[in-house]
Amino acid sequence: MPKLTIDGREIEVKPGTTVIRACHDHGIDVPHYCYHQGLSPEGNCRLCLVEVEKMPKLAPSCTTVAGEGMVVKTNTDKVKKARADVMEFLLVDHPIDCPICDQVGECKLQDYYMEHDRRPSQVPLEQKILKPKRVSFSDLVVYDTERCILCTRCVRFCREVSKTDELGMFNRGAYSEIGLTEGRQLSNPYSMNVVDVCPVGALTSDDFRFQKRVYFMSTTPSVCNGCSRGCNISIDWQYEKLFRYRPRANEAVNKFWMCDEGRLSYKQMQAEGRLLRPKTKSGEGLKPAPWSRAIDRIADAIRAAGDGGVALLLSAKATTEENYLWKTLVTGRAPKALVAFTPKDFYNRGKADDILITADKSPNQAAGDALGLRGASVEAVLDAVDAGKVHTLIVLDDDYASESNPNNRLAARFRASAAKVKELVAVTPAESETTRLATVVAAKGAFTETSGTFINFEKRVQKILRSVPPPGEALEGIEIVARLAVALGAEVPALNAQTAFALLAGREAPFKGLTWEGLGETGAVLAS
Repeated sequence: MPKLTIDGREIEVKPGTTVIRACHDHGIDVPHYCYHQGLSPEGNCRLCLVEVEKMPKLAPSCTTVAGEGMVVKTNTDKVKKARADVMEFLLVDHPIDCPICDQVGECKLQDYYMEHDRRPSQVPLEQKILKPKRVSFSDLVVYDTERCILCTRCVRFCREVSKTDELGMFNRGAYSEIGLTEGRQLSNPYSMNVVDVCPVGALTSDDFRFQKRVYFMSTTPSVCNGCSRGCNISIDWQYEKLFRYRPRANEAVNKFWMCDEGRLSYKQMQAEGRLLRPKTKSGEGLKPAPWSRAIDRIADAIRAAGDGGVALLLSAKATTEENYLWKTLVTGRAPKALVAFTPKDFYNRGKADDILITADKSPNQAAGDALGLRGASVEAVLDAVDAGKVHTLIVLDDDYASESNPNNRLAARFRASAAKVKELVAVTPAESETTRLATVVAAKGAFTETSGTFINFEKRVQKILRSVPPPGEALEGIEIVARLAVALGAEVPALNAQTAFALLAGREAPFKGLTWEGLGETGAVLAS
């Protein structure tokens, strides 16, 4: 492998590595605009120029391949002057609208101006070339032509990643601009990634536009729950409210991207229909109840059911830890309890592609196999109900009573069977057809309101971390299990996701050798 020297440090890199990648991989900052790790290098912004011994001119580090014996200097006076000149050139016609720009706080134009330029413009404001503003590329993406520095990241994304080619560069010289190809809209399923790759405020999200200054928000690393891919995301929030999801880099899962559907799914966490408190059913129907009453009723129902009168339907929508703890607690109390898991086709909606989107729209289907939760089928559980063998049926997350899911072949049968059990317990974040049939509803937090793990379709275990608290009086799923354990007089299996994961990793063979800390921010693959 070639060895080169950068700023006096000898560095060894893989063959074909560019100089800018070698710098960044070893903690040496080289400013850049057009370069993006997930796109082909283009070398058009010239901000990443460096000195390379024996080369007559400064070289763009994004297109220069590191070679054996190469000597690179990234911070000489010559390099600093070139960066300042490039910045001045890029700002010649840039509008002075930073106070109203969504990119403030994330704008590399502002950052690099402060680091490498800090000179007043030589072009009076009234002489700046004016270009169109608030150009709609689609219902999701807005383009401000005046702010654009023509890095072409968005063009390359549409050409190389989505492979849809909606965008191109038009006109020449100072009048060049990015635009839609004739008769097109930016309508591919990954269109909002162009907002992420834009280093300035030219491309903005119509959904997030003017909603919140980024430096007021907190950010939590997590995983999208929209499908079995498990794209790594950053959740931006403030004051218990979610404002957006953004893709978080993970080369093994989603690289640098996520689909628009997953990105906008944050709205579901704050939609109408969220359960704010537990409910119990009496002669007057379902009514809000204190947690103590709801938990005691579930505990009494499990006791009354006896050794084999409990059935538990676990879920591909819930965390691995919640599924494990429910199984451990219920089967510990009732060893002959029937335990089933979400059918593999239950959330299969057929929409998939060869980029990121998978057909399975549940985030944790693989947990069913990893935890050995497929000993019985949902149909077998309903058979037992119809035979009068089930006193208490506990359903986690899934809405088996709804006919809106085209893959739910059990809706009518489930509704009929639900009437035959003494107690139907629904543990879920939102109202559903199943909760309307339940005798006890335990309001739990959604995935953004809890911590735990999801296992994607490639058997990669990835952490989700709580961003905001559950709404109202709802509780994290693990806390519900802990309170139920106390009511049953059983040992509390775990109080948080970290201890729950340690517990299951010590007992379940596929998780052998995994630790909560070892998962890091990019996850780890299950043992085969």
